[in-house]
Amino acid sequence: MDLNPLFTDATSFHPAGAGGELKLFEQAGIRLVHGWLVDPHSEEAIVLAKTPDYDSAVNLIVDADHTTQGRLVPSRDSRQAGSSAHNGSAMKHFTEEEQDKITKGRLK
Repeated sequence: MDLNPLFTDATSFHPAGAGGELKLFEQAGIRLVHGWLVDPHSEEAIVLAKTPDYDSAVNLIVDADHTTQGRLVPSRDSRQAGSSAHNGSAMKHFTEEEQDKITKGRLK
């Protein structure tokens, strides 16, 4: 099932496709609740204002990781993964658009 939580309310979901998954729970009388909430005063909330749901946030991170050729998201093999993708000298090799993607994907 594709249930895409919104980061603004513990009971809000963005319907995927035709929204049949949400209707199924509604018809069964089951209230869905999630814990994917963001403090509206946090640094993350600024970026998540443009990506208000889980699926959009994951796509943002995947796009940034792709831009850095896999150096953004740490792997099991390397604890230092990601560090070279966003330090000052490495960032100079990316276009402004790519730098923006990487910054938003990091959320640090």
